[in-house]
This record gives sequence, C-alpha cells and structure tokens, in this order.
Amino acid sequence: LDLNACDFGDLILHCVKIFEKNSDIREIYSNNFKYILVDEYQDTNFIQSRWLNLLADKHQNICCVGDDDQSIYSWRGAEIKNFLEFDKVYKNSKVIRLEENYRSSQNILSVASNLIANNLNRVGKTLKTTLDEGDLVQLNCYKNGKDEAIGVGDEIEKKLKKKYSLNNIAILVRAIFQTREFEERFLKIGLPYRIIGGIKFYERAEIKDCVSYLRLINQDKDDLAFDRIVNNPRRSIGETTIKQIHEFAKKNSINLEQASRKLIELNMIKPKTKIGLNSFLNLVQKWRHDLKIKKISHIKLLQIVLDESGYSAVLKNKKDLENENRLENIKELLSAMKEFDNLENFLEHVALATSIDQDWDGQKVNLMTMHGSKGLEFDVVFLPGWEEGLFPHQKSIEEKGQNGLEEERRLAYVGITRAKKIALISFSMNRFYQGDWIDSMASRFIDELPDKNIKKNSFFDENIDNNEEDFDFNQDFESEEQGRSPGWIRYQKRIK
Repeated sequence: LDLNACDFGDLILHCVKIFEKNSDIREIYSNNFKYILVDEYQDTNFIQSRWLNLLADKHQNICCVGDDDQSIYSWRGAEIKNFLEFDKVYKNSKVIRLEENYRSSQNILSVASNLIANNLNRVGKTLKTTLDEGDLVQLNCYKNGKDEAIGVGDEIEKKLKKKYSLNNIAILVRAIFQTREFEERFLKIGLPYRIIGGIKFYERAEIKDCVSYLRLINQDKDDLAFDRIVNNPRRSIGETTIKQIHEFAKKNSINLEQASRKLIELNMIKPKTKIGLNSFLNLVQKWRHDLKIKKISHIKLLQIVLDESGYSAVLKNKKDLENENRLENIKELLSAMKEFDNLENFLEHVALATSIDQDWDGQKVNLMTMHGSKGLEFDVVFLPGWEEGLFPHQKSIEEKGQNGLEEERRLAYVGITRAKKIALISFSMNRFYQGDWIDSMASRFIDELPDKNIKKNSFFDENIDNNEEDFDFNQDFESEEQGRSPGWIRYQKRIK
C-alpha cells in the first residue's frame, strides 16, 4: 500500500475482489470468456481457483488439465484440493483419464504407480505405455553416502556413458545439499556435470562466505576474503568506510586488515562504524588464536566462527525455505571438511574445485532437485538418498502430517517418472552429518516398491532381511511424536 504497487498475487486478488463486489463487471468478463482452458491445474492456489470460478460463472465451459499425482508445490501455496474437488464445484463435469504414457518403459511406470497408489487423496489412474517392459528398476543399498557417490559415478563411467549421452543422465536429489558428495566424486574422476536450477556447491553464497572466513583466518593478506565478510553479517560498515580502507591500504602498500587496524588506531573511522569494525578484527584475531594456540580442529573452528560472528543466528532468525537450504548446505560443508586433515588442505581443495571450468556447453551429467525436475525427462535417472528423515523429509511430516507424507510420495512419483529407460533408486546405511556418522534408515517408500519390477544389488541382499514381518509406518501416525510410528522404529532395527 505504501508504494501503491502490486505483486502477481495481488493482481489476482484484486480481480477477485472486483468480481465479487461488482456483478456487472463480473458479467462483462464472464461473457468475454466463453471457453476456458487451464493447464497444470494441480498447481493452482485458492485465489487462482476462485478467480477461474468467477470467470467461468456465465458459460460454465471450463476444461482443466493436470495430474494430481504431481502436485508437489504446497510450499508455494498450491492446493491439491482444487483438483480433487473439481467435479463438486462444477456440476455435471466429465473426467477424462489420460492414461497412456509416451515417455517411460512399463517397469518404470509400474513402480511409480504401485508407489503412488498408497496415497489416499487422489483421483487415481492406471498408466500404460506403448513401449516394451524395459529394464527393471534398480534398487541399491550402499554402506555410506560416499560409497553411494562412488557407486553412481562408477555406474556412469563404466557402463552408461558408453550407451547414453551424459546430457541424458540425471541425478535427482531431495535436498540441494546432497549434490556435494556427487560433485566431489565427479571432480575426482573427471566426470563433467552441471547443476540445473542451482549453483555448484562451492559457488553457493553461504559456502563462499564460510570459506572466506576460514581463508582470512588462515591468511591475513587475503583481501578478497576480507572484502566479502567484513560486513557479513552486517556490522554497520558501509561502502564509504570500505572504500576508505581500500584507499588507505593502496596508499600505504598494506593489506585491508592492516589498513583497518591502522585507521582505527588513527581514529579515522566514525564511532558507530569503529565499534563494528573493531569487533570484527578482534574476533578474527581470537579465531586465529583458537586455531594455532588452542589447536582446535578446522571443523570446530568453523562452528565457532558461525556462532560468534552471528552468521548462523541471521539464517536461523529468518525462517524461510531459502535460509533452511543455506543452513543445510553449511552442515554439509562441515561434513566435507571432515575428510581433510587440516585447514590448509581443505582450503587447497576448495581452490582447486572452484577453478574447474564452469562452461555450460558440452556433454555433462545433470544434477538437480526432484522439485526442479518436474516437466523434464532423461534416458537415465538416479534417485539417491531414499532414507527416512531425508526422503520423506522429516520436516514435511512434522509440519503437515499425513498430507506432508503424501506430497513427499508424489515427489517420489515425479522423480521416478522422469526416467525414460533406466531408473536407479538408492539409499545408504550411514550418513556423515555435521562431523559425525549417523545411522540411516531406508525410506518407507522402498517397502512400497513392487518386487517384480525391481532388481536389488548384492549389498542390499546381504544387509536387508526381506523376509521379516511387514512394517506399518503409519500405525498411530498422528499420535507418535514427529510421525515416528512403532513401525518406523522397528524398521530402524531391521536396517541396523
């Protein structure tokens, strides 16, 4: 209101308000739209659905195309209820099921259909294809996340790239931080890759911020690192002060940190800015002391830096999906650092990783989230990380209960049906998380895959006893804390 401006959602909201309050205006526009066709109807929100309802008021000629099994954007406001209750809103409507699939082999469709059939809130359909049965969907169990990345890399290098273009191979993850282990492995074996709908791990802003803190602690002459983090998070150090520091450093042939200390000493910095700058410089000095004198590990060092600088607090205080992803990426960075003996070795690795050619062209394996893959297709699709807490994501279950679980299952359906010829699902028995190994549990979705359409690797058969009793993850679902049903706990024991 203050700016007299509207965003996209406001434009639709105001249209709805005008139509509801002014029947004459509604009639004019309703007359103008004799036929209305809507695509991707499962992704509409409440106000969009209401707007369509008002526009179609006169002629009642509205055709909506969509797939309720691919409704995966509730976090953007999408209401699957719009799709499921369409025939109740528009009386005498006709439902036409489009069940012939032109993309995937029958084995892939059978696995996806069997999985999604466990959802209660759906219209329902039976997918069939004109293609042959195709390869069985592979189900692989790995010892840990690193082995999973090695296994995927080897499968591509030794088998798949001889038959398929790398451009037609995709790795679809539930959370963007999962790409890190694959990126590390692909860099090591020289397998080219691209991140679709995202940025390579070490190029992400929060990762560059963390690395810049570590670089400055390691080397006070690193002016690029100083420049990036001196006012990140904000310390009342504006552009004018930073320019002043640069000019003083250049004039006296010293680095930016030395210039800052000298300017404070000469009392040439404004009082408010001086407080923030002096606090930052003192922290940097303390962290160097912690590293070199107290001999703390580089992992513990970063945890201290994130806490004492206020960087973590800024991300935690602003609770949205973007900041949650940033926090997950930082946790993954801490895991990555565990693989190096000291800070110098880690920083050397980062320097090499970020110097790799970023050219988008040429043949490259595609890495992306399952959300980002909707609408795309590939000959070969890897679906790693099918573990409880990660997929289905624990937060979705905690916040939305059964509805969250069903949306996670729809996401699994979307992921599987991106594959045209080969689909490979995998999980690991251990994950390295924030510097510690934690036991993982195979996703409940794995129990919902039809045996006749899948092929398990030998490690899976050695470690998972499939002759055990069936487990009901949803038993007492609503009453169990964080959705952890007795079946969920028994399944953990089975995996171990």
